[in-house]
Amino acid sequence: MDQSMSTALPADRPGPTIAECTAVGSGRTHNEDSVRHCVPDEPRILARKGILCLVADGMGGHLAGEVASREAVDLVTRHYYGNPSHNVAASLERAVQAANATIGARADADRGRSGMGTTLVAAVVRGTEVFVANVGDSRAYHVGAKGISRITEDHSWVEEQVRAGFLTPDQARTHPHRNLVTRALGSRPEVDVDLYEGELEAGDCLVLCTDGVSGQLLDSEIEDIVRTRAPGEAARALVSLVSERGGRDDASVLVFRPASDAHGRPQPVTSRSRAAWTWLLVSVAVLLGLLALLLTLVPEM
Repeated sequence: MDQSMSTALPADRPGPTIAECTAVGSGRTHNEDSVRHCVPDEPRILARKGILCLVADGMGGHLAGEVASREAVDLVTRHYYGNPSHNVAASLERAVQAANATIGARADADRGRSGMGTTLVAAVVRGTEVFVANVGDSRAYHVGAKGISRITEDHSWVEEQVRAGFLTPDQARTHPHRNLVTRALGSRPEVDVDLYEGELEAGDCLVLCTDGVSGQLLDSEIEDIVRTRAPGEAARALVSLVSERGGRDDASVLVFRPASDAHGRPQPVTSRSRAAWTWLLVSVAVLLGLLALLLTLVPEM
């Protein structure tokens, strides 16, 4: 597997650490996965809308899957930050719905892209709040003090069979229909979006990945790698382990670790502009106090 690696806001700078890694599956010629994260430069937008992380797994053949996944992360990013609402969950859901409509319309307009679609898992971290949306079988995990837990539910045929009691999780992992998704962006004019909300605590990590990773690795293996390594090393190690096991599917992962204060507590995203205004008000108050003191010292004329 040829790996592509990206890291933002490393540990020696304030803010969270975010790392991405993606690789082409064994025997494939191109990567149909897309991975993206966006950290707004504008402090007010960062404080209001938070940091957006996305992983998508395209399908459709003839490069259509690659197009679909890339358009999904582009469109969701644009629509999410273009929505001025402070309601993160509603904004995220509308952005995914808008991406679904656009991808579907483009697939209908081009016969060569008929059947084009993509899974999507997206997470917004605003302060210590986490909002997750998913369509398809790309997953979001939470790694915390109590271990690893899967945030999302797969929209796949085998997952439905597991929930109904017809398959065990181990059987689903190797079933010939394990790649059959029951929900994807672009396949229908409207799509149901699953939404989840939670909080980050000290030492927590978020992991977003395609089924090229979750289908090859046990949850316990993901937890061990993420818990014992820095995000950049963890992302690379997860994809490398998939490669060692001969993973034929494209493998993509994003690892998010929030910033912590001196006591190891998660550091919320704050607006530097608000801090600047606070210091300005303090400075004005001090100057007014000094002026009042000087006036009391001046003898009456």
